[in-house]
Amino acid sequence: WIRVENTHEPLISQDVWDAVQRMDNHPSRGRSGKSGTIALFGGLRCGEVLALTWKEIDFKNKSITVARSVSYVNHTVIVKEPKTKTSRRTITMPDCVMRLLHKLKLEQNKLRLSLGTYWNNEEGFLFTQDTGKLLFYSTPYAKFKQIIRKYNDDIQADAALTEEEKKARTLPD
Repeated sequence: WIRVENTHEPLISQDVWDAVQRMDNHPSRGRSGKSGTIALFGGLRCGEVLALTWKEIDFKNKSITVARSVSYVNHTVIVKEPKTKTSRRTITMPDCVMRLLHKLKLEQNKLRLSLGTYWNNEEGFLFTQDTGKLLFYSTPYAKFKQIIRKYNDDIQADAALTEEEKKARTLPD
């Protein structure tokens, strides 16, 4: 078990941390793929991650406030209040996640400026389509599965690893 930056409790095993690092640096990891890291370190549900807006990210205090959730009801995407009062919470995040969020914000600002009036994200959602529209609910899950498959392929192709190490590092898909 290892400690993540700025924490006192061991959060994840070394193998999981190595997998996160490899996935974060994988070429297939786009803006939507980064939602998995935030979910992992913050304990957020998919709908909570999708509903995050930039006003809920506090870079100074290194925290995320979970205030809403995205749901898919009757073939319609809705943004709603969390089910319970305890679902509304503020979570301190490690430096590695805050750096990821800062990078994501820069990428999104660059995209927003390049699209001009075609940008469609008045709410300030973190995870959007290329036009600024909110991601479809299944996109992060599909992206996460794709990243895991590519990560596993890389592990299997790594000639420096023994078969036992490959088996130990392969993630379930």
